Amino acid sequence: MTSEGPPLGPAELAQLLGCSRHTVDCAIKDGTIPALRVGRRLFIPRRVAVEMLTNARIPQPTQGVGR
Repeated sequence: MTSEGPPLGPAELAQLLGCSRHTVDCAIKDGTIPALRVGRRLFIPRRVAVEMLTNARIPQPTQGVGR
């Protein structure tokens, strides 16, 4: 994957990282994963995904977030 190209959605990032969509959503909410909001949609810059994959920065699920 290159750092150029269209941004990823939360579900795409979760699939690449091998974690759940909920984990990605929580990480976006707490600021661990930077995301851009356009209307109701969230986008993660591709360079962020590449950085996370190369540095093995996979967010860990947190208990009680969003409940």
